[in-house]
Amino acid sequence: MGIKKGGSQTVFNIFGYGIIALVAAYCLFPLALIISGSFTRNDILVRQGYALWPRAFSLSAYSRLFEYPEGLLNAYATTVFCTAAGTFIGLLIITMTGYEDCPVKGFFNFFTKYLENIT
Repeated sequence: MGIKKGGSQTVFNIFGYGIIALVAAYCLFPLALIISGSFTRNDILVRQGYALWPRAFSLSAYSRLFEYPEGLLNAYATTVFCTAAGTFIGLLIITMTGYEDCPVKGFFNFFTKYLENIT
């Protein structure tokens, strides 16, 4: 036996799920275009642009990717390096400003104090 929902709760749920579905579609649409574009011939993409369904199916992008895997490996190496460096720098700054005698604490707290005075 659960809690009974009124009519306004049902309307709110429908409206809320509708908004969530629209946001999800808005976020997934670019991904669908990229995936569809990866299965389309390059000359068709240049002339006609992207579409949700490939106009001329082709696996040439993937064959090129496996012919020259250095580009993919270089992209992954760059991604891993940027992620690791950004995480390290962020943790370093957060750790340093956690101590009272941090010499650069005032510099980082300037933004917090400035925003505090605005509101």
